Amino acid sequence: MKRINFFFIPMLLAVLISPLVFSGCDPTVNTGVFTTPPAGDDELTPAQLASFLNTAINKHRSLNTYKYTMGSLTTSEIIGGNQAGKITVDSVTTGASNKAAEEMLMSIQFTIGTSGAIPEAPWEWQNMVQEFYVLPDWLYIKVDVQDLGVTWGKTTLEQNKKQLDKLDNIDNQINTLESPDKIEYIGSAKVDGVDCFILAVTPNNDRLIDWLKQTSSGSIEPDWDEVAQVAQGIKKMAYTCYITKDSHILARMVVDMEMLFLPEMIGADVTDFETMSIDTAVDLKLYDFDIAWNITLPPEASSAIWLTDDNYNSFAPMQ
Repeated sequence: MKRINFFFIPMLLAVLISPLVFSGCDPTVNTGVFTTPPAGDDELTPAQLASFLNTAINKHRSLNTYKYTMGSLTTSEIIGGNQAGKITVDSVTTGASNKAAEEMLMSIQFTIGTSGAIPEAPWEWQNMVQEFYVLPDWLYIKVDVQDLGVTWGKTTLEQNKKQLDKLDNIDNQINTLESPDKIEYIGSAKVDGVDCFILAVTPNNDRLIDWLKQTSSGSIEPDWDEVAQVAQGIKKMAYTCYITKDSHILARMVVDMEMLFLPEMIGADVTDFETMSIDTAVDLKLYDFDIAWNITLPPEASSAIWLTDDNYNSFAPMQ
């Protein structure tokens, strides 16, 4: 069995999920006031639940514009062995998509921390901000790394179409809701004052793997044999979807993932670690549907250096 780089696993999950995945939707943010479900809501049939979910997916695909905020927190703890310690990746993402104008904005703020004896991590705490400005023919990237300062880069979309596909991660993640293994109605809530159905969705594992492949990222490009091994450690993967009652649009999605590995599951032994747990929480919020907007590049973007396939990953290491 192929041996996995242990530091790779939580970093892979955090980096792939963070672009999902909105403005700091952490547990302190308004999560909606739960109400008593209207009469009859608890009698929704499986077919009705599937219809609500499919309608929400199709409505999202038909949107010309939308904005979003997302908070993501991944914590991994390695117990025992020579790599015992903890890795924490906290991110806040804000973004907007204008499909009609072929424009997209995204800003991601990462805070990465390690403790213990994790040898692959060259930092104790690292802060990074990345901003992406997608125009019909151009991609501009701003990178602000702790102690290194700000740098701008640019490239043509024709040369870096594969990077644009990775940036369109909201749509890719919503695609994982298709053909789920299970859908349950769990109540009603208000999201920004709008009444919503709340559906608990257990996604299909094959679709999750497909999504991971579509959103692989830069300098930690994964080996997909490793991803297949990682998938067997998933103990919980739950989506909570808030779908507006009047228009059946997906307004909010909360993702909860729990993973647990024993050494033999990933080609290791007890000298490496005894157990490794990974917990990931994501809170995604969508708003401003079909409201017109366009990108205005900041003046400092004029200093952008030219990016090529050779230097793109080193310039934008977390994408």
